[in-house]
Amino acid sequence: QHLIEYNDQLQRKIYCSKSEQSKKIKKSNDDYSLFEYCGLEVPDVNGEGKDESDGNDNEPDDEPDDEKSKRKRKRRRKSASNKGKKNNNNVISDDLKRNDIYLKSEETPICECGTEKVKVGEEVVEKLRFVKGHFEVDVYHRDKFKCPNCEPPDGTNKFSYSQPLPPQIIPNSLFGNSVVVDITINKFLYSIPYYRQAKIYSEMGVNLSRSTMSRLVVEAYEICAPLLDLFLSDILNGEVINCDETPLQVMNEKDRENTKKSVFFALSGGTGGISRVFSYSDNKRQETVADLIGNFKGYLQTDASSIYNIFKNNKNIIMVPCLAHIRRKFFETSKNKYSSENSYCEKILSCINDIFFYEKALRECNFTNELFLSLRKEYIIPIMDYLKDLMNSIIMKIPQSSLFGKALNYGSTLWNNMYNFLEHHRLSCSNMIVENQIRPVKIGLRNYLFAGSPKGAEAMALFFSLIETAKLNLIEPSLYLNHIFDKIRNIPSDKLYTLLPWNCDLPRNYKFKSVYIDYYD
Repeated sequence: QHLIEYNDQLQRKIYCSKSEQSKKIKKSNDDYSLFEYCGLEVPDVNGEGKDESDGNDNEPDDEPDDEKSKRKRKRRRKSASNKGKKNNNNVISDDLKRNDIYLKSEETPICECGTEKVKVGEEVVEKLRFVKGHFEVDVYHRDKFKCPNCEPPDGTNKFSYSQPLPPQIIPNSLFGNSVVVDITINKFLYSIPYYRQAKIYSEMGVNLSRSTMSRLVVEAYEICAPLLDLFLSDILNGEVINCDETPLQVMNEKDRENTKKSVFFALSGGTGGISRVFSYSDNKRQETVADLIGNFKGYLQTDASSIYNIFKNNKNIIMVPCLAHIRRKFFETSKNKYSSENSYCEKILSCINDIFFYEKALRECNFTNELFLSLRKEYIIPIMDYLKDLMNSIIMKIPQSSLFGKALNYGSTLWNNMYNFLEHHRLSCSNMIVENQIRPVKIGLRNYLFAGSPKGAEAMALFFSLIETAKLNLIEPSLYLNHIFDKIRNIPSDKLYTLLPWNCDLPRNYKFKSVYIDYYD
């Protein structure tokens, strides 16, 4: 009984909800009350059994119910409007530094009718800007003109201005591009939730609510969404794709409970091997993976999950398993002190570690692709052949239900496809490059736990793709996002490819060399 309870406790810790809140049990009329037994009178906090005449001596008893509900709704509307008005007036502190910027041109604008426009006043626009750990307010002053001869039928006259305002990802917003970039970088690069960012910004003199920050990120996503299709297109046109997935909890999904898990796919590859893409889906089915990468032709390296079995009969896709997942099965078996097959298990682990050693040593020599492939085959194929013969010779002697038997079945099933990684220089013996790519997502979910809506999950996928691809191309993520936000509204759709990291002329920062495992150079 003790072992059953202990096992049940461990399973709850792994699979069940971590909440310690108990469900409220409604009290029935037949429940035994300790207070009544002691002769104590306790008021009913739930309002059950309360006499309607008690406490209502000042109100008429014959007041209609609809009048009471109207009066209550009116009070709620008034308090809500006052609360919103108070928050809007206190967004920016008066102590922030203000920079006056005058946008004026020497020439007077000319109307289409040929008449010179007349200056009718000055427009003052404030934009919040984030500068290296603090906020500043840029106050733009520009002259306003109108044509005295052109009067539209509706009585409104179109104004023209001396100079346009700087490009902004969210037009007519108080928050400039640098503010949206800082919110995005804090959330998706440094894994800081919105509520913590709100506390940090309040100390800097800016009161930003979580809903406002979420709205800014989602609106920026809606403008930059076409870039995700370009990244995915580049990956599908490459020769190698590393793919992995992780569960993600998303709220307010259509026809789904909030407790159900969605999935986040991570893809790495591309024509130059320098693209990373994240994709959100509300289900983990084979059809979803087929829609995502079904048109790809080349090598697909995964963790051999069952959802990738749909590509087994696809002649255009060559499946490549991960040696790290095979090693994990034998490593777990080697920790069993009561197993009699530890000698075989240690021999298999030693051979697998040799494969990893040669893989790393040969890549550090910076050989040409042809020489690297030939040397890797020369050193690694004999080890793999020895492991194949060893597993086939002992697999029938080991009970299939044991840990070692399950590890042998798993490894021998994938071993024939394991040779495929020797055929391309961008393939490694393990799928760790995409495992490292998905690590920032898992670290972020440790902090902000879930996405508030499906659109928020899609925005998360886009900005993770932009940030991780910028790091892979040795570009500082904040610099790259600023570049995109400045250019994307004024660039035609057929020229969006110029905003991709490998096509822009932004400076490269080699401090990001240590962020990822470089299997490509």
